[in-house]
Amino acid sequence: MSKERTEYLVHYAMALTGGFLGGYALINHHELFGNAQTSNLIHIVFCLVGTNIVELMYRLLDLALYFSGFACTVYFAKKTKLDLQYCSVFFNLMTVLILFWMPRSVNDYVFLAPVFFSMAFQWNSFKGVGGYASSTIFSTNNFRQFSTSLCEYFCDKEKDHLHKTWYYGNTLLSYHVGVVVAYLASRQFGLDGVLVGVLIVLYSGVMVCLDHGWRMEKIVKKVIDKYTVSCYNRKSVVK
Repeated sequence: MSKERTEYLVHYAMALTGGFLGGYALINHHELFGNAQTSNLIHIVFCLVGTNIVELMYRLLDLALYFSGFACTVYFAKKTKLDLQYCSVFFNLMTVLILFWMPRSVNDYVFLAPVFFSMAFQWNSFKGVGGYASSTIFSTNNFRQFSTSLCEYFCDKEKDHLHKTWYYGNTLLSYHVGVVVAYLASRQFGLDGVLVGVLIVLYSGVMVCLDHGWRMEKIVKKVIDKYTVSCYNRKSVVK
């Protein structure tokens, strides 16, 4: 499998994860969407205007967790040697397990707290491939890019636009397959259906490992080449 193909498969796998967690949140928690903040920010303004202090506190908590997801990606990238993509898969797995063990009496805003953090972290860890900026946790921009590139292809018949359409179309498809899985799992098992997400997260983890395997192969080759050059230079000096 080529390196380029692996990168695309990683992207689609993460979109599958984003769709599952987003769908699970909407289905089971009064249509509260844990993957984005547009609706939450609007409701925060509503709470401020309407002086609903209790709901405001809950929504500010989720906003803070979303912010902390972004903040952690920046800190990890600049201050540690941790790989953001591995970390994202780990946080997604922890999110699924926490949601499974979370007491069912917990308020929806608190219940979905791990989702707000992990989805923000995922957004900053998987930003697209092949020169295409693409989110794996929601669909608005992906649908815009799919629509415009499709129209552009019909206008000028350029293959680049067709490839772009194919990329964003597959991203949308992967995302909404995750939504379908969340719906079926929730319908069959209720809140416990989140445990199906373990399989999805493990699949995404396998794809990330495969992708990093290609990267590791490239790094090892560079190290060997440098070592070979160094040995050659030493022999030259000795002679």
